[in-house]
Amino acid sequence: MRPIMLLQPLEILQLAMTQLNNRIEIVTDKAFVGLENSLNELDLSHNKLKHFSVESIDYLKFLKVLKLTNNFLNLKKLFLQNNSISVIEMGAFKSLNSLQYLDLSKNYITYLDELFSNVQKSLTVLLLDSNRLSLLNKSSFANLKNIKILSLQNNRLNKIQLSTFNELNNLHTLNLSYNNIAYIDGVLSTMKSLHELDLTGNKIRVLKNATFENSKLVHLNLSNNSLTNVQFDTFDQMKQLKWLMS
Repeated sequence: MRPIMLLQPLEILQLAMTQLNNRIEIVTDKAFVGLENSLNELDLSHNKLKHFSVESIDYLKFLKVLKLTNNFLNLKKLFLQNNSISVIEMGAFKSLNSLQYLDLSKNYITYLDELFSNVQKSLTVLLLDSNRLSLLNKSSFANLKNIKILSLQNNRLNKIQLSTFNELNNLHTLNLSYNNIAYIDGVLSTMKSLHELDLTGNKIRVLKNATFENSKLVHLNLSNNSLTNVQFDTFDQMKQLKWLMS
């Protein structure tokens, strides 16, 4: 795909095959030069992308919507951090059959409901640091059964529903640091593979026996919270715990 030359700023660029009968295979790093101060929405759905240069959107300061639905990318890692993305269409990652690593950090994402419901089971690392998430529920990570590393640090999380992580049977590392979480009792009870948990910088005041029930944690960080009450048997069930910071 050659650079697009325009005489005036463009806010929405639709290059979907269904509308223009395109067959775009390659997007180079300078494909959208000239649109860095205006483009809000980019639609490359239903093409035949084989190579997508992440650098092509790095300089799009105002990009909020990116659509890559139904392509044939063989990507294993996708870095979309430090943009202005606030909305990602459900199914945007559906055709990324080999995707293993996805970084969406430092954007303006506010909700995840069913966003990853069509993500391929190849995904093992998901980074959502420094967004604007405030609520997590069962649909937030639906279908991410093979995820091993999940990072949500520095969001606005204040509520995590009990069933949020029920399907994450292979999750090894979870970072929830620097949020507004005050209560996590029962949230972690189904996470049999979780070994590392970072809860630094939250608003947790009370720890009970049920807080880490059935836990297999090896590393636990509770520093910079507001702990005032820790029940005497809180850590009794944590037979594998080797490192604790509080």
